[in-house]
Amino acid sequence: MLICMRTTLNLNDDLVRQAKQRAAAEDRTLTSVIEDALRRLLTIDTTRGQEPYRVPVDTGPRGVRPGIDIDDPRAIRDLLDEEDVEHFLRVQRETARRATP
Repeated sequence: MLICMRTTLNLNDDLVRQAKQRAAAEDRTLTSVIEDALRRLLTIDTTRGQEPYRVPVDTGPRGVRPGIDIDDPRAIRDLLDEEDVEHFLRVQRETARRATP
């Protein structure tokens, strides 16, 4: 069963005239032409043609660590994992040092 919604729209006169001409030329209803136009509009990939977002990097006085490609997510993940391990080991050493009289 097809369910349809009746809707009132205020459309530009020239646009409706063109849509009616298209409908007549293709032996279709005005509704089907407008539905097709809406479907096409709603399925357009809006990200196509856009540059990917680039994360700003503060190179500062030290710059990016040598050997790290900031465009490679795996390299960044590995670096973060390495820093986590280093931090964990540093905390473990400090905790052990404090525990020893």
